[in-house]
Formats: sequence, structure tokens, C-alpha cells
Amino acid sequence: MKIEDFWADIDIYHVSFEVKKEVDNLIGLRMVNKTIVLPSGMTEEEVISIVTKRFSEVKTVQAVDYWEEALLLKE
Repeated sequence: MKIEDFWADIDIYHVSFEVKKEVDNLIGLRMVNKTIVLPSGMTEEEVISIVTKRFSEVKTVQAVDYWEEALLLKE
């Protein structure tokens, strides 16, 4: 029995990005900070691409900080 049989490698990132926010017909930007889990081995450019595509109204990605590697239990 191997560890790969039951666990998948993942990486944990902390990302900061600005999103467009509209309140009372005024448009502004709001900073969002999130911790996200992605498959292991992604480049910073791939992480930025995922953030801009998978969150709404992203204007700029301010930071991508690699936090830690981890294991995800396979089903």
C-alpha cells in the first residue's frame, strides 16, 4: 500500500486581489483576501489565471503567496 493510493498532493496559497464593486450606482474596488487549495505544482502565472477566471469581476491580482503543501484524501 502506497501513500499515493489514498492521498493527492495539493498546495495551499494565500491570494489578494481587487474586485469591482458597485454600490448605489457608484463603482469602486474592494480588496479580497482568500486562502485557496490547488493541485500541486502550479506556477504563479497559473494561479493568477485561475483566480481571474474563477472569481467574479477581478481587476488585479495583488499577491500570490505559496503557503504550504498538504495532502488531500482521495475518495
